[in-house]
Amino acid sequence: MKNVLIVCVNYNSYKELQSFIKSIDDSLYGVSGVLVKVVIADNSSKYQQYSYTPNVELLSVEHRKCENDGYLGTAQKIINAVEDIYQYDYVTISNVDIVVSRSFFSVLSQIEIGDNIGWVVTAIKSESLGRDKNPSVLHRYSKLRLQILKLTYNSLILPLYEKLYYQKKIGVNYYGEMDIYAGHGAFMMLTKAFFKRNRIINYPMFLYGEELYLAELNRKENLRVRYYPTLIINDLEHVSTSLLRRSSYYRYNRNALDYILREFY
Repeated sequence: MKNVLIVCVNYNSYKELQSFIKSIDDSLYGVSGVLVKVVIADNSSKYQQYSYTPNVELLSVEHRKCENDGYLGTAQKIINAVEDIYQYDYVTISNVDIVVSRSFFSVLSQIEIGDNIGWVVTAIKSESLGRDKNPSVLHRYSKLRLQILKLTYNSLILPLYEKLYYQKKIGVNYYGEMDIYAGHGAFMMLTKAFFKRNRIINYPMFLYGEELYLAELNRKENLRVRYYPTLIINDLEHVSTSLLRRSSYYRYNRNALDYILREFY
């Protein structure tokens, strides 16, 4: 039996939350060998009591009202407080503006990973971009590249940079399993091996940079980050973060890159 904990962070996105939970329920139908607990970490400013009655016995859902400590900040509080984190084979941090594919848990039940893999990276299919958002980062960034990227969040260059960057990647898909540096932050599945070496997650930034932080923790412990394209997530695109003011978006990204540079470079 593979035991999975999913901590999904919700911010005023109850319609998307319902779709996400239902997709997990549907994906577990007819599957044996996978047990899933979902903890909804609710950062909403317009909080609504939420409950879900699963159709399958393999799924349990818990809803918690949280102080808004950001994305990974909120999720890590819940994860760090789990008394026996090692009961879980996979601990996943996710957004709610995604849905898991119908085949997801069937495929997961059959995958065997080595003890040296710290992060299982799924496919994250974006219909609007026409591609898989993973592998997000194939190779570790150089210090200079991160410094240049940080500078783009201080200027009017960023919209042009983003347009050219994403345009270049439209329709680009990678096929086959591979080791990479970092996966996309919408759905981050960490393994038991990761927590045996990093029992506590302590990312102090409110938003952004989470992927680089987790990639560096894996790198520090010589753990592999492995991309599995047959594990498919479908992305509904930035429901919560699209509500951010541009100035806040710039500031959070600058602060996150500052931290990554300071701590790991």
